Amino acid sequence: AITSICEPYTKMLTTISYGLGIAMNSIIGRASRDGVWIRSGRAIVKFSIILVLIFGYGMSVISVFLLRPSLALSGIKASLAWSYMMPYLLCSPILLLYSMLMAAMRGLGNAKAGLKMTLISVPVNLLLTYVLYTCFGLGMLSWGYILSQVAGTIYAI
Repeated sequence: AITSICEPYTKMLTTISYGLGIAMNSIIGRASRDGVWIRSGRAIVKFSIILVLIFGYGMSVISVFLLRPSLALSGIKASLAWSYMMPYLLCSPILLLYSMLMAAMRGLGNAKAGLKMTLISVPVNLLLTYVLYTCFGLGMLSWGYILSQVAGTIYAI
C-alpha cells in the first residue's frame, strides 16, 4: 500500500527528469552541431545545474504538500511512508542530474557513456535494494535506487 501511494510522486520526479534530459540533449546537440559548444558549453552546464536544483527541490516541495493529504486519506502508517519517500524527496536533484548527464552524453554523440551509466546503475540498484530491504526493511528500500543513480552520476562526472 505504501508504494502504491508513493509511486505517483516518484513517477512525477522521474518524468520531470526525462523531460529535462530531452531538453538537454537537444540544446547540447544543437550547440555542438553549430560549433558554439566551445564558447557556450560552460554557460549550458551552469544553466543545467541551476535547472536541476530548481526543478529537483521544487518538485520535492510540491510532493511533500501533496503527499501529506494522500497519506492522511489512505490510513497508511505515515512514518513508514515518509521513510520510503524521504530519500526521493531529499535526493531528487541527483535523480535529475543523472538523467541530464545521460542526455548530455547522448547530445555530444557519446551514446556509449550513457549506456555505461545504465550498466553501472542497474546492477548497483538490484544489489543495494535487495541488501537494504533484507537488512533494514521497507523504510530503506528507496536508498538502493538513489545510491545506484549516484554511482552512475559519479561515473559520468
